[in-house]
Amino acid sequence: MLFLALVLGMLGLPRVTHAQSETPYDLIDAVNNLRAVNDLEPYQIDPWLMTYAQEHSDYQASMKTSTHLHSDGKLPWDIGLQENVASGDEGFITVAVVVNQIWVDWGHRHVLTGYSQAEIGAGIARTDDGQIYYTLDIRPAPGVPTVTPEPGTLIPFRSYTTSTPDADGAIYHVVGPDQALWSIAISYGVKVDDIRQLNGIPADSNLVYVGQKLLIRTAVPVTPSPSATPTSVPTRTGGKPTVTVTKTKKPSATVVPSPTNTPVPTITPGGLSSSDKRLIGEVGLVIAGIGFVIVIYFGFRRKDKNSL
Repeated sequence: MLFLALVLGMLGLPRVTHAQSETPYDLIDAVNNLRAVNDLEPYQIDPWLMTYAQEHSDYQASMKTSTHLHSDGKLPWDIGLQENVASGDEGFITVAVVVNQIWVDWGHRHVLTGYSQAEIGAGIARTDDGQIYYTLDIRPAPGVPTVTPEPGTLIPFRSYTTSTPDADGAIYHVVGPDQALWSIAISYGVKVDDIRQLNGIPADSNLVYVGQKLLIRTAVPVTPSPSATPTSVPTRTGGKPTVTVTKTKKPSATVVPSPTNTPVPTITPGGLSSSDKRLIGEVGLVIAGIGFVIVIYFGFRRKDKNSL
């Protein structure tokens, strides 16, 4: 009874939907169901396209990379085909997710519903690490216009209305009907990988759902502006302010003195001035007086000796 209870409990647990049982024909049925909703004829299965698409899914799984470049080095539109590819974690990505949630932008949707008549082929491949790769190829009927995108370029579409940044600068986008991760990124001018990282979406996943709120840009940090140094304002007192006018002095004119005659000293003959001559005369008189006194003195003494 215990064993039976365990078995019944396990059967009652919710299960994750796996794509293990899905086949390429399930992918074609999903596409044709979408066409029926849009009042279009179903695409007709072509055996060669089935092989071509399956080989490409196997090639992508071997490289673990989603690409439109086939193993022979050609692109599908080089031979008149249109192609959609997708990949993701098996168990989370299914045929319904691929057709109704991933291939919803103009470029992918045009392949599914852009032609009135076409032949179709599909392929699905899985890897050991739980990845699954989808390929869908169509060949439009003769005379039906085809769209040939340039390799490596994005197919043009009308950008979505973007959200206004919040007060802190953060930007959020609410996924609407028929919107894809790729087209949302183009609308906001950001990279798909940036949106994945900000919202915890796996690097190889394109899965978004209607109503999902995606963070497009984080809040912008506010950088404090440098405080301005207050400039002192002169205090105004009552009455009219006294205005001090500083006059700039004009440079005074430089007066050049008129030349004056410098007195030239009078040079007397002999090179002596009158004062010098007077001094010499006085000295001469003194010497002469002394000489006269000496002569008289010695004259009287000699007379006295003779008288004795």
